[in-house]
Amino acid sequence: MVLSDIQKFMDGAAKDGVIYFSLGTLVPIHRMPSDQLQMFVNVFNKLKQKVLWRINLDTIPGLSDNVKLIKWVPQPGVLAHPNCVLFITHGGLFGQQEAIHAGVPTVGIPIFADQPYNIKFAEHRGIGVKLTFNTLSEETIYTAINTVLNNPKYKENAQRLSRIFRDRPMSPADSAVFWVEYVLRHGGAHHLRSAATQLSWYQLALLDVLAAVLAVVATIIILLFVLRRICSLVFIAKKQSKVTTMKKEN
Repeated sequence: MVLSDIQKFMDGAAKDGVIYFSLGTLVPIHRMPSDQLQMFVNVFNKLKQKVLWRINLDTIPGLSDNVKLIKWVPQPGVLAHPNCVLFITHGGLFGQQEAIHAGVPTVGIPIFADQPYNIKFAEHRGIGVKLTFNTLSEETIYTAINTVLNNPKYKENAQRLSRIFRDRPMSPADSAVFWVEYVLRHGGAHHLRSAATQLSWYQLALLDVLAAVLAVVATIIILLFVLRRICSLVFIAKKQSKVTTMKKEN
Protein backbone atom coordinates (compact mmCIF):
# COMPACT_ATOMS: atom_id res chain seq x y z
CA MET A 1 0.00 0.00 0.00
CA VAL A 2 2.87 2.36 0.85
CA LEU A 3 4.58 1.75 -2.49
CA SER A 4 1.39 2.35 -4.44
CA ASP A 5 0.73 5.57 -2.49
CA ILE A 6 4.23 6.85 -3.25
CA GLN A 7 3.92 5.88 -6.91
CA LYS A 8 0.58 7.68 -7.22
CA PHE A 9 1.90 10.74 -5.41
CA MET A 10 4.95 11.03 -7.65
CA ASP A 11 3.15 10.16 -10.88
CA GLY A 12 0.79 13.06 -10.19
CA ALA A 13 3.63 15.59 -10.17
CA ALA A 14 4.54 15.55 -13.85
CA LYS A 15 4.17 19.33 -14.18
CA ASP A 16 6.30 20.71 -11.33
CA GLY A 17 8.01 17.61 -9.94
CA VAL A 18 8.64 16.18 -6.48
CA ILE A 19 11.14 17.25 -3.85
CA TYR A 20 12.27 14.32 -1.73
CA PHE A 21 13.27 15.27 1.82
CA SER A 22 15.06 12.84 4.14
CA LEU A 23 17.76 13.27 6.77
CA GLY A 24 18.41 9.55 6.96
CA THR A 25 17.64 7.01 9.66
CA LEU A 26 20.20 8.13 12.26
CA VAL A 27 19.00 11.74 12.53
CA PRO A 28 15.74 11.92 14.54
CA ILE A 29 14.27 14.83 12.62
CA HIS A 30 10.89 14.19 14.27
CA ARG A 31 12.53 15.29 17.56
CA MET A 32 13.67 18.61 16.18
CA PRO A 33 12.38 21.70 18.03
CA SER A 34 8.93 22.66 16.80
CA ASP A 35 10.16 26.02 15.53
CA GLN A 36 12.69 24.30 13.23
CA LEU A 37 10.07 21.87 11.94
CA GLN A 38 7.82 24.84 11.32
CA MET A 39 10.51 26.43 9.14
CA PHE A 40 10.30 23.52 6.71
CA VAL A 41 6.49 23.50 6.88
CA ASN A 42 6.33 27.21 6.03
CA VAL A 43 8.83 26.86 3.18
CA PHE A 44 7.03 23.86 1.69
CA ASN A 45 3.76 25.82 1.81
CA LYS A 46 5.30 28.33 -0.60
CA LEU A 47 6.45 25.76 -3.16
CA LYS A 48 4.58 24.67 -6.26
CA GLN A 49 6.38 21.32 -6.22
CA LYS A 50 5.15 18.35 -4.25
CA VAL A 51 7.24 17.27 -1.27
CA LEU A 52 7.74 13.69 -0.14
CA TRP A 53 8.96 13.99 3.45
CA ARG A 54 10.37 10.93 5.21
CA ILE A 55 9.74 11.48 8.91
CA ASN A 56 8.45 9.43 11.85
CA LEU A 57 5.37 11.58 12.35
CA ASP A 58 1.81 11.11 11.20
CA THR A 59 1.04 14.80 10.95
CA ILE A 60 2.55 18.25 11.51
CA PRO A 61 0.40 21.33 12.22
CA GLY A 62 -0.01 23.69 9.28
CA LEU A 63 1.17 21.23 6.64
CA SER A 64 -0.07 22.06 3.14
CA ASP A 65 -1.66 19.59 0.70
CA ASN A 66 1.45 19.42 -1.50
CA VAL A 67 3.39 17.62 1.26
CA LYS A 68 3.17 13.90 1.99
CA LEU A 69 4.62 12.53 5.23
CA ILE A 70 5.86 8.96 5.17
CA LYS A 71 7.86 6.84 7.64
CA TRP A 72 9.61 4.59 5.14
CA VAL A 73 10.72 5.26 1.58
CA PRO A 74 12.32 3.02 -1.09
CA GLN A 75 14.92 5.73 -1.63
CA PRO A 76 16.68 4.51 -4.81
CA GLY A 77 13.33 4.09 -6.53
CA VAL A 78 12.09 7.52 -5.44
CA LEU A 79 15.26 9.23 -6.65
CA ALA A 80 15.10 7.33 -9.93
CA HIS A 81 11.53 8.48 -10.60
CA PRO A 82 11.50 10.91 -13.57
CA ASN A 83 9.46 13.44 -11.57
CA CYS A 84 11.99 13.71 -8.72
CA VAL A 85 13.61 17.13 -9.19
CA LEU A 86 15.48 17.66 -5.90
CA PHE A 87 16.81 15.70 -2.93
CA ILE A 88 17.11 17.50 0.44
CA THR A 89 19.55 15.31 2.31
CA HIS A 90 21.90 15.09 5.28
CA GLY A 91 24.68 14.02 2.92
CA GLY A 92 25.10 10.37 3.86
CA LEU A 93 27.39 8.42 1.56
CA PHE A 94 24.77 5.98 0.23
CA GLY A 95 22.21 8.73 -0.33
CA GLN A 96 24.83 10.78 -2.15
CA GLN A 97 25.68 7.86 -4.42
CA GLU A 98 22.00 7.14 -5.09
CA ALA A 99 21.36 10.78 -5.99
CA ILE A 100 24.35 10.84 -8.35
CA HIS A 101 23.24 7.56 -9.94
CA ALA A 102 19.78 9.02 -10.52
CA GLY A 103 21.07 12.41 -11.69
CA VAL A 104 19.16 14.36 -9.04
CA PRO A 105 20.64 17.62 -7.62
CA THR A 106 20.76 18.13 -3.86
CA VAL A 107 20.39 20.58 -1.01
CA GLY A 108 22.65 19.27 1.74
CA ILE A 109 22.24 19.74 5.51
CA PRO A 110 25.23 17.88 7.00
CA ILE A 111 25.07 16.82 10.65
CA PHE A 112 28.21 14.79 11.48
CA ALA A 113 30.84 12.22 10.37
CA ASP A 114 31.52 12.18 6.60
CA GLN A 115 28.46 14.27 5.73
CA PRO A 116 30.18 17.70 5.55
CA TYR A 117 32.79 16.23 3.18
CA ASN A 118 30.10 14.63 0.99
CA ILE A 119 28.17 17.90 0.76
CA LYS A 120 31.39 19.74 -0.02
CA PHE A 121 31.94 17.30 -2.89
CA ALA A 122 28.44 18.07 -4.21
CA GLU A 123 29.18 21.79 -4.07
CA HIS A 124 32.52 21.32 -5.81
CA ARG A 125 30.90 19.30 -8.59
CA GLY A 126 28.09 21.81 -8.99
CA ILE A 127 25.31 19.33 -8.20
CA GLY A 128 24.11 20.86 -4.95
CA VAL A 129 24.30 23.56 -2.30
CA LYS A 130 24.96 23.40 1.42
CA LEU A 131 22.90 24.56 4.40
CA THR A 132 24.30 24.73 7.93
CA PHE A 133 22.00 23.02 10.42
CA ASN A 134 22.69 25.47 13.27
CA THR A 135 21.83 28.51 11.16
CA LEU A 136 18.72 27.21 9.38
CA SER A 137 15.98 29.73 8.67
CA GLU A 138 13.00 29.94 6.36
CA GLU A 139 14.95 32.32 4.14
CA THR A 140 18.04 30.12 3.81
CA ILE A 141 15.99 26.98 3.16
CA TYR A 142 13.78 28.67 0.57
CA THR A 143 16.75 30.34 -1.14
CA ALA A 144 18.72 27.08 -1.34
CA ILE A 145 15.80 25.15 -2.83
CA ASN A 146 15.05 27.79 -5.43
CA THR A 147 18.72 28.22 -6.27
CA VAL A 148 18.99 24.58 -7.26
CA LEU A 149 15.60 24.34 -8.95
CA ASN A 150 15.85 27.56 -10.94
CA ASN A 151 19.46 27.24 -12.10
CA PRO A 152 19.64 24.54 -14.81
CA LYS A 153 23.37 23.99 -14.22
CA TYR A 154 22.67 21.87 -11.12
CA LYS A 155 20.41 19.46 -13.01
CA GLU A 156 22.76 19.39 -15.99
CA ASN A 157 25.79 18.69 -13.79
CA ALA A 158 23.92 15.98 -11.89
CA GLN A 159 22.87 14.26 -15.12
CA ARG A 160 26.40 14.52 -16.53
CA LEU A 161 27.83 12.98 -13.36
CA SER A 162 25.17 10.28 -13.54
CA ARG A 163 26.25 9.35 -17.07
CA ILE A 164 29.85 9.12 -15.90
CA PHE A 165 28.85 7.04 -12.87
CA ARG A 166 26.81 4.62 -14.97
CA ASP A 167 29.41 4.25 -17.73
CA ARG A 168 31.00 0.91 -16.84
CA PRO A 169 31.73 -2.35 -18.67
CA MET A 170 29.11 -4.27 -16.70
CA SER A 171 26.32 -3.61 -14.25
CA PRO A 172 27.01 -3.61 -10.47
CA ALA A 173 25.07 -6.87 -10.14
CA ASP A 174 27.14 -8.52 -12.87
CA SER A 175 30.31 -7.19 -11.23
CA ALA A 176 29.30 -8.73 -7.90
CA VAL A 177 28.59 -12.08 -9.58
CA PHE A 178 31.92 -12.00 -11.42
CA TRP A 179 33.99 -11.37 -8.30
CA VAL A 180 32.18 -13.97 -6.23
CA GLU A 181 32.82 -16.54 -8.95
CA TYR A 182 36.43 -15.28 -9.29
CA VAL A 183 37.08 -15.94 -5.60
CA LEU A 184 35.55 -19.40 -5.91
CA ARG A 185 37.58 -20.23 -9.02
CA HIS A 186 40.85 -19.28 -7.34
CA GLY A 187 40.36 -21.00 -4.01
CA GLY A 188 39.64 -17.94 -1.96
CA ALA A 189 41.78 -15.54 -4.01
CA HIS A 190 44.44 -15.27 -1.32
CA HIS A 191 46.62 -13.30 -3.73
CA LEU A 192 44.19 -10.41 -3.41
CA ARG A 193 44.36 -10.26 0.36
CA SER A 194 46.15 -7.32 1.90
CA ALA A 195 49.49 -7.97 3.55
CA ALA A 196 48.00 -6.21 6.57
CA THR A 197 46.14 -9.42 7.42
CA GLN A 198 49.50 -10.96 8.35
CA LEU A 199 50.51 -8.18 10.72
CA SER A 200 50.14 -8.27 14.48
CA TRP A 201 47.87 -5.73 16.16
CA TYR A 202 50.71 -3.40 17.21
CA GLN A 203 52.17 -3.45 13.69
CA LEU A 204 48.76 -2.75 12.17
CA ALA A 205 48.40 0.23 14.51
CA LEU A 206 51.96 1.33 13.55
CA LEU A 207 53.00 1.26 17.20
CA ASP A 208 56.36 -0.25 16.27
CA VAL A 209 56.98 2.66 13.89
CA LEU A 210 55.90 5.13 16.56
CA ALA A 211 58.24 3.47 19.05
CA ALA A 212 61.15 3.73 16.59
CA VAL A 213 60.44 7.41 15.95
CA LEU A 214 60.22 8.15 19.67
CA ALA A 215 63.49 6.26 20.24
CA VAL A 216 65.26 8.36 17.59
CA VAL A 217 63.85 11.59 19.02
CA ALA A 218 64.83 10.57 22.56
CA THR A 219 68.35 9.68 21.37
CA ILE A 220 68.76 13.06 19.68
CA ILE A 221 67.55 14.87 22.79
CA ILE A 222 69.95 12.89 25.01
CA LEU A 223 72.88 13.54 22.65
CA LEU A 224 72.11 17.25 22.56
CA PHE A 225 71.91 17.32 26.36
CA VAL A 226 75.23 15.47 26.70
CA LEU A 227 76.86 17.69 24.09
CA ARG A 228 75.64 20.80 25.86
CA ARG A 229 76.91 19.45 29.17
CA ILE A 230 80.33 18.69 27.68
CA CYS A 231 80.55 22.15 26.14
CA SER A 232 79.58 23.67 29.46
CA LEU A 233 82.26 21.72 31.33
CA VAL A 234 84.89 22.64 28.72
CA PHE A 235 83.92 26.30 28.99
CA ILE A 236 84.13 26.19 32.80
CA ALA A 237 87.50 24.40 32.65
CA LYS A 238 88.92 27.01 30.27
CA LYS A 239 87.62 29.82 32.42
CA GLN A 240 89.16 28.31 35.56
CA SER A 241 92.46 27.75 33.69
CA LYS A 242 92.49 31.37 32.58
CA VAL A 243 91.83 32.60 36.13
CA THR A 244 94.63 30.40 37.47
CA THR A 245 97.06 31.69 34.86
CA MET A 246 96.23 35.32 35.70
CA LYS A 247 96.83 34.67 39.43
CA LYS A 248 100.23 33.16 38.73
CA GLU A 249 101.21 36.12 36.59
CA ASN A 250 100.23 38.52 39.35
